[in-house]
Amino acid sequence: MQAKTAPNQEDRIKQRAYEIWETEGRPHGRDREHWDRAVREMQADETGVVAPPVADMMPPVAKPEAQKGGSAPAKRGGRAGAPANGVANRQA
Repeated sequence: MQAKTAPNQEDRIKQRAYEIWETEGRPHGRDREHWDRAVREMQADETGVVAPPVADMMPPVAKPEAQKGGSAPAKRGGRAGAPANGVANRQA
C-alpha cells in the first residue's frame, strides 16, 4: 500500500520523476522506477538517510545456462523415412 502524500509533495515527486526520465533519455516503461527514485530522493532530503533502490534489496536472479553442443533439437515422429501420418503407402 502506498503512503498518502501531501499535494505539494506529490507535485515535487512528479516533477523530479519527470526530470529523471528526461535525463535518462525518456525510456519507455520505467515510470515506476523513476517515481520510486524521486520518492527516495525526497525522503533523503527530509531525513538525511539515503535508502537503497528496491532492486538492490532483491536477491539476484539466476541466468539460464546456454545449451551445450549447439545441435538442433531432435525431430518428433517415428522412424526415419516413415510418413508423418503413420500410414504407409501400399501399392497393389
